[in-house]
Amino acid sequence: MSSPYAQLAELLIIVCKSQRNLPAAESQSGGCALGNEEQVVPARGAALLTQIRDEIATDPYYAANFSDDIGRFVAWYLCRVLLLDQTQAKDDITHGNRHDDMYFDAVVVDDDRRRVVIVQGCFWRSKRVETTILLEVLSHWMRLRNLPALQKDCNEKLKNRLETVRKALEKGYRVDFEVPTTSGDLTDLPDDIRELFPILSKHFEDSGISATFTIVGAQVLEIRLQESGPRDR
Repeated sequence: MSSPYAQLAELLIIVCKSQRNLPAAESQSGGCALGNEEQVVPARGAALLTQIRDEIATDPYYAANFSDDIGRFVAWYLCRVLLLDQTQAKDDITHGNRHDDMYFDAVVVDDDRRRVVIVQGCFWRSKRVETTILLEVLSHWMRLRNLPALQKDCNEKLKNRLETVRKALEKGYRVDFEVPTTSGDLTDLPDDIRELFPILSKHFEDSGISATFTIVGAQVLEIRLQESGPRDR
């Protein structure tokens, strides 16, 4: 690894091995201030961002159930892309404040596909996926390999959802970590960060868990949205 982010990536691996966390940066919502900042989204994602905002604004479900933009976007993603109904989406969202959600904005157990989906929504309207924050997200996600320790540090809703995850993992479900964003995708990240994803998957494999890490960029998000069909009203 030779990019400016190499040392951070190496630190993340050390963190994974030692089961410790990277220091948490100060933030205003769920440990990631980016989701509440106005940023210039690349042109390829601008129309999609407008569509998302319009759909959230015109459906009273989002404002009635979620207190900030990140929570509303994650709910939108669960309903429109993962095709959960609104009641299930609300139950699966664990987004909170001051890092008590440990960067787990939503935890979905998909019994039909035998998988657990972990979602982080703080980059939803960012002009890019900030590498340093992404590394912090990943360091927290790696703690899923030690559920009892993670449950001691998280909010009550996430703690309960993690108990459901424990049962799913006992059945051999895989874990799909997803970062949806209206900006770039995995190819826009530095080489060493892209190379880090399979390394992290290997760490999970060594713990008996099959795991994938995906940046769901604007292009992929649009494809998934088209595949899901028009929204139910």
